[in-house]
Amino acid sequence: MTRISNRQCRHYVNDKEPFDANHIFARNVDRFYIVYSWGLHFPMYIYDREYGIWFGNRDKYSKSTSKHQSQAMPSDDIQWLNTNELLKIITTRSAPYWLRRNAWNLNEESKIMFPRKEFP
Repeated sequence: MTRISNRQCRHYVNDKEPFDANHIFARNVDRFYIVYSWGLHFPMYIYDREYGIWFGNRDKYSKSTSKHQSQAMPSDDIQWLNTNELLKIITTRSAPYWLRRNAWNLNEESKIMFPRKEFP
């Protein structure tokens, strides 16, 4: 795994490349690219390659994790969820699980992104 500094991680996140930094790491899991702070209990960002959408963690955990969230934040638009919602996406391996149950939460830009996509 590529070892980088925390200052470099945004570049890797935007390119969706796995890395290890100082208490920040990113992995490819099935069709997802997931960025974590400290451990698997706190996903900061998830990118779903099938639907082309970023999900971000809106929860606060610690001062250092807030800094990690800032250092690793993707440059693209993000749908903000809480930790439990992100963990549900990871464990079910399904962003459509979240999307179909929470379609009313999507902003107008996201609705445009999915005009004809059928969610299971």
